Amino acid sequence: MEPTSKMTAVGVLEELGVPARHRNTFTAALRRCVARDYRATLAAACARHCARSSAASLVLYDVTTLHFEAENEDALHRVG
Repeated sequence: MEPTSKMTAVGVLEELGVPARHRNTFTAALRRCVARDYRATLAAACARHCARSSAASLVLYDVTTLHFEAENEDALHRVG
């Protein structure tokens, strides 16, 4: 949908009509994802799929360095 923070994700879900959980629920869910190593599980599933089909149909990328939420802009960060 869009890159966003845990706090803003609640609002994004509400705009989509999805019952939103509290920010703490997102934090707890992210901790479970890390503890259960979902990233490696998903990466392995994607690699198996690509090996079988000889084509990549899913691209994942990290946007944490591209999206900032800040009250004040500076030389490196633009609000938004």
